[in-house]
Amino acid sequence: MAITRASLASSSAAGAGPYTTASQSPTGNRLVTCSLIFQIFGGGTLPTGCSLSGNGITWVEINHATFVAGVMSSWMFRGMVASPSAGTVTITPSGDASLKLCQWHVEEFDGVDTGGTNGSAAVVQNVAISSPSANPQVGTYTLAALGDATNNATFAFAASGSLVTPSDTELVDRSASDYFMEAQWTLPGNTSMTATAATAFQPQGGYALEIKAASGAANFNSTGDLDAQAATLAGSALHGRVSTGALSVQSAAIAGAATVSRTATGGLQAQAAQIAGDVTVNRVATGDLQVQGATISGEATTSAASGEAVSGVGKIIILKKEVWRFIFARQRRRRLIKASFDRSLR
Repeated sequence: MAITRASLASSSAAGAGPYTTASQSPTGNRLVTCSLIFQIFGGGTLPTGCSLSGNGITWVEINHATFVAGVMSSWMFRGMVASPSAGTVTITPSGDASLKLCQWHVEEFDGVDTGGTNGSAAVVQNVAISSPSANPQVGTYTLAALGDATNNATFAFAASGSLVTPSDTELVDRSASDYFMEAQWTLPGNTSMTATAATAFQPQGGYALEIKAASGAANFNSTGDLDAQAATLAGSALHGRVSTGALSVQSAAIAGAATVSRTATGGLQAQAAQIAGDVTVNRVATGDLQVQGATISGEATTSAASGEAVSGVGKIIILKKEVWRFIFARQRRRRLIKASFDRSLR
């Protein structure tokens, strides 16, 4: 299952806090992140600490940093529980004397690694945004090489004094007082993401995360192949809507059903396979269904196909008029030969 995401809450509140989000309903065993921006103006100090409570989640700080000459700071938290509760989240800063504003964005991610505690296994790495100068227009997140460049995702958020354009898919872009908050993500993830302010000399700050996919996750592949060699598939092997690929099962034990659907030029090959269910190839234009040395307890079916080669042991159903004509003609020819032989013995 590929990583998916959903926004739970995004807003802001003025004053020194604590702050309360809108009611939200996280789902169990999903990584939940909360991105925060604190701002002061006209003097004062930023918080030196922060804690979150709510939804039955133990919120753990990922990282925080102060930027913009001490007038803004960004914080990031994570959490994960099997049975979260619906409700609000309370954001409580500490150590500040005159905090003026807080912005937040809460996001949840499904299809992630659920190991560790409170979502620790789902967060591979984090990095603060970096800028080419003290008064940047473009902020860059530079992550180390991803643990899984195909299935892991990256998420980032930024704060700026003007509207921000992300390098990847934007999730939120909202403003409060003098600052904008922007969030983005991409799957597969990128080691480099950027946040570009609409005007020059706009300070930026924020973080990027690499989010780890659950074991066995796979993203949609439009032209590739799904191969199972010497594998045991306890459920179903499904290769759907593949334009030019193939599903190959070699020396495999398939307890469920192996299905290839809407394949234009590929094929389903089962060699020396133990297939306890059904093997189905639907809407195959030019591909082959090959079963060599196979034990088929169910049925192997090829429908509306041309140019198939079918061999093996089991119950084979081929819905082609041409094949039936060939079988009837061969049986008729055998009867005629037998009749001629019988007459010659008389």
